[in-house]
Amino acid sequence: MNSDFNNENINFIVPDGIPSLAIVKMMKDTPIIKDHKIEYTIANNSEVLTIKLLKKEGDIAIVPSNFAGQLHNKGLDYKIVGTVGWGALYIVSYQDFNSINDLKSLNIGIFGKGLTPDIIFQNILTNNGIDTKKDTHLTYVSSPNELVPLLLSKKLDAILLPEPLLSSVLKKDKNLHINLNLNSEWEKIYSYGFPQSTLIMKEYLGKNKEFVQELTNSLNTSINFLDKDNNNLREYLDFSNIKFNSALIKDVLKNANLHFKTVDNSQEDIYNNYFKIIFDVNPKSLGGKIPNGQIFIEK
Repeated sequence: MNSDFNNENINFIVPDGIPSLAIVKMMKDTPIIKDHKIEYTIANNSEVLTIKLLKKEGDIAIVPSNFAGQLHNKGLDYKIVGTVGWGALYIVSYQDFNSINDLKSLNIGIFGKGLTPDIIFQNILTNNGIDTKKDTHLTYVSSPNELVPLLLSKKLDAILLPEPLLSSVLKKDKNLHINLNLNSEWEKIYSYGFPQSTLIMKEYLGKNKEFVQELTNSLNTSINFLDKDNNNLREYLDFSNIKFNSALIKDVLKNANLHFKTVDNSQEDIYNNYFKIIFDVNPKSLGGKIPNGQIFIEK
């Protein structure tokens, strides 16, 4: 056993937003795993998460899946344990439609040109025979928050939104519709959803199978807790200091697609295909190359 496992505390870092909900029960009920104190940290933004992991300050983390690839390609010893969150990206408009073909001729707002949401959306369009240069017009902004006023003012026909922003916008304007769930559209093409957020841990931890089992069991329990219609969720949110509007939480969870699946052979296929698709469009998003099989935790 690696001597590092004798460290008293293990740092578990999660970005604010949907991934933080996955561990809300763990933060209160699971302070210790296999005699080791777990220190939970909610990173306020992606920059904080990036810096902490590049400095190896986290032992366990939930990260965007492409960032797991970047860490691996930088030679950092983080391994993929499994998928925490599947796609939580949605097309929203004032129009009432639910077919991908209805996007033709529309002016659609997208955030993050060349980044994962854009790659996912364009891949879905292409696989449905929609030419993104001829059949639609894509308008790009840097963040999803910038898209909302453009839709509300009717300057765009439809926009791509992630949760939890999605539920906030729908609450403000009851005339808006969720037209398409990109995870479902991806599943129609590839027979599975896309792994949006990934559980990673340092290699030395992954070699302790009992620790991994107890950790993943606790994570599963924490996520399953969110599916229950209980009155305790507010208490857990307050304890963890996760800032979520209680009026929106049920709607957010309905669209969050949180479901933990430990990596196995089929999961490796999902990731390898996902990484290839991203790499073919933007190699930099994975750190310049497709991660090899060593990115996955030992079975």
